[in-house]
Amino acid sequence: MGHEIHFPEDTAMFKDLLVPITDTPGDAAAIAAAAAIAGPRQARVAVLEFVNLPMPVSGPWATGDLALGDLYATFQEQGRKDAQAWRDKLAQLAPEVSAEVRLLESFVADGPSLAAEQARYADVTILPMVADARRDGASIRAFFASVLLESGRPVLLVPAQGNWREPRHAVVSWRPTSEAARALHDALPLLRDTASVDVVVVGQEHDAQAPNPGDDIAAHLARHGVNARAVSLVAPHERIAATLLGHAQASAADLIVAGGYGHSRFREWMMGGVTADLLANPGTIPILFSH
Repeated sequence: MGHEIHFPEDTAMFKDLLVPITDTPGDAAAIAAAAAIAGPRQARVAVLEFVNLPMPVSGPWATGDLALGDLYATFQEQGRKDAQAWRDKLAQLAPEVSAEVRLLESFVADGPSLAAEQARYADVTILPMVADARRDGASIRAFFASVLLESGRPVLLVPAQGNWREPRHAVVSWRPTSEAARALHDALPLLRDTASVDVVVVGQEHDAQAPNPGDDIAAHLARHGVNARAVSLVAPHERIAATLLGHAQASAADLIVAGGYGHSRFREWMMGGVTADLLANPGTIPILFSH
């Protein structure tokens, strides 16, 4: 006599959210987005506040041990105050959300790597978008690259101003690469709750007789309960990001999903690329990246 097999319902969703403090004006928006995402999902929010340790200097201009100790104590005290301010902010925004603020000590350059280590224990890391490249671009890019490339977990960039809203329409940037496939599946907890998803393939030429390369992945999403359609667009390589953003804006998308750093980070830094172009865009649409 056979036994009936029951499979548990797939309830995959974000349960652990991480927000590293980047010391940029968009940090408040990232924390607000984390609280808004966590609430309906009964998720937990962890905020990382960093105490930047004073760097010892040797030689005739060296700071004495006593002065260095005083400086360290000052940084510690400021870190405690900042951490408490974020606790108060979270309690005000979402008192029902389980949250903690961790105070980590590090040299300035080590903060992003520490964030990547902590991100491995979270479902997604939330960072603010670059609003002013000269003011906050370096810090956000450092955290973004470290977490994306070192943690194995996705990064959700949210606008530095504005409020999070649950996505009703999403745009997935699709190419048959491991980065794009990873991003699509990392985004499923959000995509399942949308009303519609456009799987956008941007190519340099269009063949009306050829099958749309997004059809198969749209069908795959449909089997996961996502209302998806394939969209084929044409643009030169240097205009892929702009074309993707243009479609997202024209279709009133609330979320963009993309693979991150399909080329090496160095190549993107030297020659540009879709990830670098999207990261540099001070847009109003959240973007989820995976690598």
